Amino acid sequence: MAEFVEKKSVTARPAGILPDRAQPHNLKVEQAVLAAMLREPESCVDTVIMFLHGVDVFYSHVHREIYLTIRALHEDNSKAVDLVSVSHELQARGKLDAVGGNAYLAELFNSISTTVNIEAWCNILKKYADTVYRIAFVRAKNKDDAEDITQEV
Repeated sequence: MAEFVEKKSVTARPAGILPDRAQPHNLKVEQAVLAAMLREPESCVDTVIMFLHGVDVFYSHVHREIYLTIRALHEDNSKAVDLVSVSHELQARGKLDAVGGNAYLAELFNSISTTVNIEAWCNILKKYADTVYRIAFVRAKNKDDAEDITQEV
């Protein structure tokens, strides 16, 4: 008889985040931002870099890895940023399977029909990131206040 073993989900959290609750996030918005970067890299990659200032705004470790790969390709002016290049770079880094493979990249690419709202999506991610850091800061000072902020979110 086969024995059932429960797998636990592991999600990276910045220090100070309440361990028993997910931090505020929106995976659909993260996907939209990454999809925009893949669909229209000439206009969207610089916009995202300017608005987000780093990888910490992404809750999903998969999205963080994809963002870092797109950014690295963008910063290397000799390499194009497109679906094939991102897939190739992830494969070269040994990370393609970890991010869901080509199937997830294609799903990501097809998750939006336009990039017109890229700035709004970036602002949403910044809002979530600011809330996460506010919770961590308050929690470091006083655990009860962090619980109050978490309830507000």
